[in-house]
Amino acid sequence: MASPVDSSKSATVAAALTDVLQVELDQGVQVAFPIEHVEEVIVLDSAQVTPLPDVVPHCLGVANLRGQLFWISDLASVLQVRQPRSLASCDRLVVVSIRYRYNRTGWLVNVLRGVVRPSQLNPPPLKLRPAVRSLLQGLTTVINPEGVQELVAILNMEAVISQLRQVQMF
Repeated sequence: MASPVDSSKSATVAAALTDVLQVELDQGVQVAFPIEHVEEVIVLDSAQVTPLPDVVPHCLGVANLRGQLFWISDLASVLQVRQPRSLASCDRLVVVSIRYRYNRTGWLVNVLRGVVRPSQLNPPPLKLRPAVRSLLQGLTTVINPEGVQELVAILNMEAVISQLRQVQMF
C-alpha cells in the first residue's frame, strides 16, 4: 500500500502529464502551456496592442479583446531566451491567451506546434538559471512531425503568474 507521501507525488506527476500546448520561441526553444489554462490563440496586429510607459521590459502592452483588457508579455524574454522584443519590431503577434485563476494574460510566441501529451516529466536541469528553473514544471520529450525527438519545457503557470505579480503587473 502506498504511503500518503507516495500518492501525493503520483497525483503531482499525473497532473503534470495532462495535455499541453507546445509552442516554439526564438532559437528553436520549445515550451508548453498546460492545456487547462489555455483560453485561445489570437493573431493580433501590433496596432492592437497599446504600449504602456514604465513597465517591465517583457511587457509589450495591453490589448482589448471583446471588451476585456489583458497584458501581452514576451515569453522568450521572461524565460531569458533573448532580450525583450519591442512592439515596434512586430507586425503580427501570435498570442496564447492564458487564464490562471482570475488572471488573464497573453503570451507572445513564434510558432504554434500543437497539443501533445507528455509521456514523462523530468525535473528542470540544475544548469538552468534559478529564476528560469522556478518557472518550469519540468522537461519532457516529444516526437515532432519529422520524427525527430524534441525537448520541451512545461511551464508552471502558478510560478509564472506569481512572478508577474511580483513585478506589479497585476
